[in-house]
Amino acid sequence: MRVLCLGDSLTEGTVGVGFIPFLREFLSGHEYVNLGVNGDTIAGLRRRAERLAPHLRGDVAVVWIGTNDVLTYPDWVENSPVAEEDYRLMLRAVAARVRVVFAVPPLVAGPGLAEMYEYSLGRATEMVRRLSEEAGCRYLDIQSSFAGRPGREFTVDGTHLNDAGARLVAEVLSEYLRTVLV
Repeated sequence: MRVLCLGDSLTEGTVGVGFIPFLREFLSGHEYVNLGVNGDTIAGLRRRAERLAPHLRGDVAVVWIGTNDVLTYPDWVENSPVAEEDYRLMLRAVAARVRVVFAVPPLVAGPGLAEMYEYSLGRATEMVRRLSEEAGCRYLDIQSSFAGRPGREFTVDGTHLNDAGARLVAEVLSEYLRTVLV
């Protein structure tokens, strides 16, 4: 099976540690295509998803985007209508290439950062949940896996994953991926 992993630096794994090598360890025998781009936003991923090469298809996609949007728009009010439409269009473009899409909301794991961006993170998380349901995608709340745990334990800077954080993300993702990868 082929798993397309789309997102920002949390997916690309060049800042901090990427989760895809751990997915390969936990769920071997599958092909994982890393389509993460450092610094990407919801709008950027929408544009990239719409331009993916016609031959690039998969069985499953993991879409994890929005953290940079949350950090850029802490009030979320100004950005939300545009972000919502971009996210909707991005999910459609990705869903046209795979059987199953897992939509993962933004992550801000550092306690200080999480408090500072609580409003925008909550709004973005709700948007991802609602739009994934609307598009028939599976919603996967990764933020709850980090809740109540010290952020520095899992990140290098409150957002980008360290080894333990990347392993935790891969553990959570692999539980969900097992339900569709045969």
